[in-house]
Amino acid sequence: MKLLRRITMLILVPGLILGFAGCADDDDGVGGGGVSGTPLSGNLTSNLTLGGSPYVITNDVLIEAGNTLTIEPGVEIKVNGNYTFKVEGTLRAEGNELSMIHFTSANRNPNRGDWKGIWLDGADDSSVLRYVRVSYAGRYNLIADTSRTYVDSLHAGVNTVNLQRGAVTVQDCSPTIERCIIELGGYDGIHVVGAANPIIEYNTIVQNAFNGIRVEPDWEIWWTTQDMTGLGTAEIRNNIITDNDDAGIRLPENTNLFDTGLSPISEYNNIWNNVSPDYVPPSWQLHENTDVSRDIHVNPIFVDLELGDYQLHPCSGVVDSGDPDDPNDMDGTRADVGALPLFQGEYDLAKTLTDAKLTLSANDYHVTCDVVIEPGQVLTIQPGARIFFDGPYGIEVRGDIDAQGTANNPILFTSGQAEPKRGDWRQLVLDNVSDASVMSNVILEYASMERLSKPVPDTVGALTLIGSSPNLTNITILESFYTGLYLYNGSNPVVDNIVVRGAGVDGILCQLNSNPTITRAEVSMVQGYGLHFSNNSAANVTNALVYDAAVVGVVIEDNSSPTLNFVTVYGNLIDIAASGGYANRGVRVSRFCAPRISNSIIADYSGTGIFSEVSSTVTLNEVNVFTRYTGVDDIPAIEGNVTPEPIDGVTVFADDRGGNFRVQSGAAKNAATDGTDLGAYGGSNPL
Repeated sequence: MKLLRRITMLILVPGLILGFAGCADDDDGVGGGGVSGTPLSGNLTSNLTLGGSPYVITNDVLIEAGNTLTIEPGVEIKVNGNYTFKVEGTLRAEGNELSMIHFTSANRNPNRGDWKGIWLDGADDSSVLRYVRVSYAGRYNLIADTSRTYVDSLHAGVNTVNLQRGAVTVQDCSPTIERCIIELGGYDGIHVVGAANPIIEYNTIVQNAFNGIRVEPDWEIWWTTQDMTGLGTAEIRNNIITDNDDAGIRLPENTNLFDTGLSPISEYNNIWNNVSPDYVPPSWQLHENTDVSRDIHVNPIFVDLELGDYQLHPCSGVVDSGDPDDPNDMDGTRADVGALPLFQGEYDLAKTLTDAKLTLSANDYHVTCDVVIEPGQVLTIQPGARIFFDGPYGIEVRGDIDAQGTANNPILFTSGQAEPKRGDWRQLVLDNVSDASVMSNVILEYASMERLSKPVPDTVGALTLIGSSPNLTNITILESFYTGLYLYNGSNPVVDNIVVRGAGVDGILCQLNSNPTITRAEVSMVQGYGLHFSNNSAANVTNALVYDAAVVGVVIEDNSSPTLNFVTVYGNLIDIAASGGYANRGVRVSRFCAPRISNSIIADYSGTGIFSEVSSTVTLNEVNVFTRYTGVDDIPAIEGNVTPEPIDGVTVFADDRGGNFRVQSGAAKNAATDGTDLGAYGGSNPL
């Protein structure tokens, strides 16, 4: 993207120059007219106030030794040429998060290296840059960098010229650089030279043309006197150093310099996606006092890197990853890395939940990134809590969950979009929670976004259980993109009274040794399968109603042998001609399965009622299988190994078109083994 942008500029700029020939142009970088603001040049003796902003530097400026210059929050300083902001005295440039101080190019179309940079050259150690943004500084000096002198032949090849390479250069002084953004420099972001011991922490150093931070001794002092005072010990902590065109942090490559123990302190820095290695020389070559083991290397995920919005996205890997001993965190958790920390409000949910956020009361919460409940923790959700997902995120519970709403005050998981739709958020995952976990009177809607990057789609359900067997009561799952309830890898919950309405593939899917007990289930308006049992799953399902499943009402495959009792499967008479010749089935059994179906109704399919194949056997006990579809002759009630023959005769429902499948008369009336009606409304625990 950067290369493409540069090529585009090379093509467009000459044409623009010709097109606007004769017009005034202040982009030549040499102090041309047309830049409005309070002019600055020479020795600065007056503070820079917001009232005088913006300021325009028209020549090199200097804060002399003994003088102090204060810059107020929100002040903008535009540099109109290849000039330097040099500090030999004291600089106190302290903005705040809402009103940063900004040093930048005066050009309408700025480029890296438009001006030389901020040079703190022997400045007073009390100097501070806090919440300062430095843009387009640090010009590469072709002549100085290619025309070097050497001390003598013994040390030939050793540079004696100390350059001011940085957008911010610190030479022989020890200021504090904190909460600053150093961006788009033409050379290094921060250059630390000589006997300098600056504190460089909580900065964002990004998109500079060379290194993020360079630390080097005063080479002339070192090679002529072997004096170790030519090397400082910068403290570099909690910074984001990313997308620079050379190394993240470059240190002297002669590691013998560190034999005395003098070395930079580097920890909790996030170094990511720089062109060269994180450290030059590599970290394993550094002196043992340069401990980089606490550094992190994750995508910082800004709101918009290309547009220069370095606010952290809630999904950023650097949130809560700074120095754990630093108490100064905006939201009272662990410090965030970089210049602009993320404030997570009381009702914002992201990342790992701890402490008070493990209890969700009757309020509206917003999930702004994936949420994790770690093992040993319990997520408690009280009646009336509403959890809105503001993006394609999910909640993964690895500890336990206690989510108990009431009939009049349920718990709601839903989309945070103004116009919600299926798949707006990922899912609620219970991953190896204990059997003590419980959910009751819970509604989940507009979820189930498939994670195509995973080799096994083990999180495709709006409510997904992995190796978990909680108690689920009065659960409603609406408008799922993929699957409503997904039970995976030995999940054996007790489920009572579940409604799944609207799903793209499966209403309820039991897979890989999952053997739930499901009582009173209603599954409808599914584009694929209503109930789906796969990979050695032997569920026990009682009083279930499946209707309007477009492909198959119940699929049983791959060594699965569930027991279905008092089940109604209704195919809704799909028109074969209108669907291009495709017919739906009531029950399909395949590949070494032996299910038992009792006291049930399989009705109004447009294909086979019960279809069994590939060494599978279906055992029936009082099952009425029929269709009233007249579009195709000779629709079979059963195919394959199904014994014994089902009950013959048509059942009359109260109002099947209106969704009322209570038996009024016909073959299913009073035909169950206990004398009640067949189907979902029979037995001792009717739907």
